[in-house]
Amino acid sequence: MIRKYPNLCKPITLGRVTFRSRMFSAPMSGAEITPECTIGPKSTAFYELRRCLWQGAAWAAWKRLSRRQREAIR
Repeated sequence: MIRKYPNLCKPITLGRVTFRSRMFSAPMSGAEITPECTIGPKSTAFYELRRCLWQGAAWAAWKRLSRRQREAIR
């Protein structure tokens, strides 16, 4: 199987920070921007919850795949 974006799930280092994958999500609202131009605690909690829910959904989908399908993805 030829993948369109083979490096998408590989780590990437930007400056001195290494990220586990190359998928990022920008804030969807500017309602809670602090004077330092960062998102506030409510927004941080929202994105953490969303990440956990997405990971749970991804894991559930992974478990539903057959062994052959899983090997094709790797």
